[in-house]
Amino acid sequence: MKKIKVAFVVLIAIGGLAFIIKGAGGKSFEKDNSFEVDRIEELEINNQSWDIEFSY
Repeated sequence: MKKIKVAFVVLIAIGGLAFIIKGAGGKSFEKDNSFEVDRIEELEINNQSWDIEFSY
């Protein structure tokens, strides 16, 4: 019974460390880019890769 408790604590500790490391090194997908509509002269969309390019 003692081995099960120790294994459970070790498993929780390893899982917690993995969660902390993943959270600290992960990148956020939230990225704000603000463009002034009056300054954009042309909008080009590449259908092959769906890249959007703004020409000022």
